[in-house]
Amino acid sequence: MTFHLLLPSLSRGFAICTPRGAILGHSYRQTAAEAIAAEFGSQPWLPLLDDGYTVQSVYARIWVPQFFPRPKEKTDEQS
Repeated sequence: MTFHLLLPSLSRGFAICTPRGAILGHSYRQTAAEAIAAEFGSQPWLPLLDDGYTVQSVYARIWVPQFFPRPKEKTDEQS
């Protein structure tokens, strides 16, 4: 029985970092402006900078979870 697993890949983007240093993963976006809008909407950014929030360039590891891998389906040629 052979299992086909997808290889993980990396993606570069931006995410919000809190004043305490925690990266908010759900704010991960392609551009810094999109990351800010995803987390704070139309709230002004400059007061948040004064509070210690930052936008960090980050890499995310993307993969498809394989909780219960399925075997490859047999084709007519393999039967």
